[in-house]
Amino acid sequence: MKVRFCSPIQSHMGYAELGRIVINQLVQAGHEVAVVELPIQASNADFGPLAAQARGLFEQHVAPEVNIVNMIPPLFEQFRLPGVRNIGFTVFEADRLPTAWVGMCNAMDAIWTPSAWARAMFIASGVTVPVYVVGPDADAGKYDADRKGPAADRFRLLSVFQWSERKNPTGLIRAFCAAFDGDPDATLLLKAHRFSDATQNTKFMHDAVQSVLRQMRPARALPRIELATGFLSDRQMRELYASAHGVVGLAHAEGWGLPAWQATLAGTPVVHTGWSAPMEFLHPQGVVRSNLAPVFGMEDFVDFYDIDMHWADPHLDHAVELLRSLRASWPRWRANAEAHREDIARRYSLEARIVQLSVALAA
Repeated sequence: MKVRFCSPIQSHMGYAELGRIVINQLVQAGHEVAVVELPIQASNADFGPLAAQARGLFEQHVAPEVNIVNMIPPLFEQFRLPGVRNIGFTVFEADRLPTAWVGMCNAMDAIWTPSAWARAMFIASGVTVPVYVVGPDADAGKYDADRKGPAADRFRLLSVFQWSERKNPTGLIRAFCAAFDGDPDATLLLKAHRFSDATQNTKFMHDAVQSVLRQMRPARALPRIELATGFLSDRQMRELYASAHGVVGLAHAEGWGLPAWQATLAGTPVVHTGWSAPMEFLHPQGVVRSNLAPVFGMEDFVDFYDIDMHWADPHLDHAVELLRSLRASWPRWRANAEAHREDIARRYSLEARIVQLSVALAA
């Protein structure tokens, strides 16, 4: 089949990684693929072999039978093609879609999304065109060369995200500081950003973290928090996951959950909010209890959330309990994460995902 795939490629966002992975699935399945890059949050970083493969397909000229637009629905119309089957490939994180997005989805011939959770939410929101689960394959082998394990001199946690209320950075910092108050050997590395400009981003991140810390009064002393605000290559990110004792994400909601997915493939224990798409691949040892609460605090970031939507409010006391357990029983957590890594590699194999992809393409 001849396929045109429109997606961010040279970007650190989850849409870009999802696009790179599914483009490879299409190629491995024997389809003729042309790629159109959506220049969103573009970077000159090295995103590895899948990005190189996708870039090599930029100049392909095909008369497509299928056109796939991998981005939020407001971009669907701009990149759709007349006379072919148009598919929107997208995610959302709250318990229902923005009202305007429903019509944008229904103007396509089908919708793809990477989780069964999101598929059910799209349908419940009023999407009436067919909705298929098409997701990433678990290429765990690419992490093997970097899996030397964390250094023993310090207990290191990692969190990777773009700073916004949805990612719950304040809750994350509060939980870490409460869990390790007075612990001189505990460190949280925030691999985080808000802006693409390096200078603006570094200043924002420093000021934002300090603003949260100023509101805390430790019983003994605040534990160490480090910032990494620059963009890293695919290889550097794998090394970062391998260097951590655990990866922490207390986001209110995730449409996929790229850092949790990558940490899982690295065999690194994950502590994560127990709601939305990541529940399909997380190990239960690190799932943080939560309750649903109205969406809030996103108006300075994006304009498509509203207060009638809900997402998860993770229980910070439970997060503290799990983080302390991870610290006290790391060998057990790591052994469970290793076994889970192998299970995920089998459940989400390339072969299984190509079957899933083929069903969605043929429908």
